[in-house]
Amino acid sequence: PLYLPTYLTYLMLFRCFPCLLGGAMHARGLSTSLEQRSCDQLLCTKCDFKVVSFDDYRWTSDCDYLFFRNNAPDFSRLKAKLIKKKGNRAYACQCSWRSIQEITDISNLFDLKW
Repeated sequence: PLYLPTYLTYLMLFRCFPCLLGGAMHARGLSTSLEQRSCDQLLCTKCDFKVVSFDDYRWTSDCDYLFFRNNAPDFSRLKAKLIKKKGNRAYACQCSWRSIQEITDISNLFDLKW
């Protein structure tokens, strides 16, 4: 039999499928076809940074790439562009950001490389 390294096995067995983003009302964790959860292990393949999320916040409309590049993933620095909004969840890496309220399949968000 073929033996895979432990980390590779972990990646194959414990992946969110479908990969979903959701608001603060949606549970975080491993998403499966039977149980829809907001994936909490996202990694951006564009900037190679972990995606952070903040419950009950949304991003202001004047956010830009340089702000995230200089401040992510530090909440104390990112909160300058966060607005308290119950039910929302703000996601960001160093190159992309999104505010989500409803459960959303990430494959429908073509501009994100998470």
